[in-house]
Amino acid sequence: MAAGLPVVATEVGGAREAIVEGETGFLVPSGDNLAMAERIIQLLKSDKLRAMGERGRAIVETKFSAENHLRNTLELYDELLSAGKRVPTKSEGANRSAGALAQP
Repeated sequence: MAAGLPVVATEVGGAREAIVEGETGFLVPSGDNLAMAERIIQLLKSDKLRAMGERGRAIVETKFSAENHLRNTLELYDELLSAGKRVPTKSEGANRSAGALAQP
């Protein structure tokens, strides 16, 4: 999608989150090789359908940008800090694990 090309993917993992069926590409059932081949051929034969790639690129640029990931991470940190929860550092996590093992 980031390359501006429409996508044909199987309906597994986070594919449904990224791909809008018929708008940025196509989703096919996992293991359905015939459906996958049909969708690829359909894209190759249609200039109009290949334009879906530009819509996909726009989604990648907004939804999956580095800025968006940073904003989401900062929002999570703010939420945790405002709730009074403390996230242990790596060394605290390691010390806690070692201490737990040393106790009977």
